[in-house]
Amino acid sequence: MLSASIGLELGGERVELLAHRALWVPARRRVVVADVHLGKEATFRRAGVPLPRGGLEATLAALDHLVRATGAAELLVLGDLIHHADGLTSEVRERVVAWRSSQPVPIRLVRGNHDRAVDRVASAWGVEVIGDHWREGGIVWVHDPGEAEEGIAHVGGHRHPVVRASGPAEAMRFPCFHLGARGSLLVLPAFSRFTGGLPVRRRRGDRVFAVVDRGVSASGLLEVPARGTVDRGRRG
Repeated sequence: MLSASIGLELGGERVELLAHRALWVPARRRVVVADVHLGKEATFRRAGVPLPRGGLEATLAALDHLVRATGAAELLVLGDLIHHADGLTSEVRERVVAWRSSQPVPIRLVRGNHDRAVDRVASAWGVEVIGDHWREGGIVWVHDPGEAEEGIAHVGGHRHPVVRASGPAEAMRFPCFHLGARGSLLVLPAFSRFTGGLPVRRRRGDRVFAVVDRGVSASGLLEVPARGTVDRGRRG
């Protein structure tokens, strides 16, 4: 089990933020990610953008490590499992099928805006598509947190939230978890490393947890103070 995490109470449920850009729900043995974007590199290459290979392998390896390290009984993806129909090449399809043969953890998908073609591969990949939102107990799992209802906790992705560094490294941005709406809305960082990011817009009472390297924080997570940035010189 991964030892480094930050625990929160959300919708009456204990959840843990992981530096692996994921959320752990211990009572359900569920690990949750958002914005995986499988096939994104293939999509760009088909459009004539020369990108090196290896992104798909890195993403699958990261998912595999996450599932094995947590001992998860289920992987929940909050939208954008895939990037685009053009990225569902035979190579991508076959590689994910091969990965699923060695990693058979049940996968549930809350459909995201990039998942229009996911039905083409869901069965072969062993993915259960459960619509664009899923309410379970005191939490609604969604892709786009902008569609959150008032009065109930929501967890989503879509925004690829990031926070910038301070000092000489100010141009750097770190993926982050954004806990807003008075503690009732949690936005996860994009799981894919091959994505852009939207800087968080904080309101009073919001909390932001940056995913940083272990030299900055031993846990790989650092809470950013209100109106603050990630201090690259900090050790904690």
